[in-house]
Amino acid sequence: MVALDVHGRRRVTLYVGQQCGLCEEARRMVALIQSDLPLDVQEVDITSDEALEKRWLLEIPVLVENDTVVANGAMTYVELYDYFFNE
Repeated sequence: MVALDVHGRRRVTLYVGQQCGLCEEARRMVALIQSDLPLDVQEVDITSDEALEKRWLLEIPVLVENDTVVANGAMTYVELYDYFFNE
């Protein structure tokens, strides 16, 4: 089941780090998807939490929906589009 916010948008979390080129690219890919599909994106900097840093350090950026990893690392628009529109 897809979790929606009060505005009917799908909720996703984007885990990122500091000085992360792939994270910048992931932000751009998520923004492109948002132009086609309303998403409620919560961005979390893993360096602010030791447990998150241990969990995600080697995988960032990581896009998660309902505890499911949608994509990580070098995300592409096609990869995200396939997930959100061809489920």
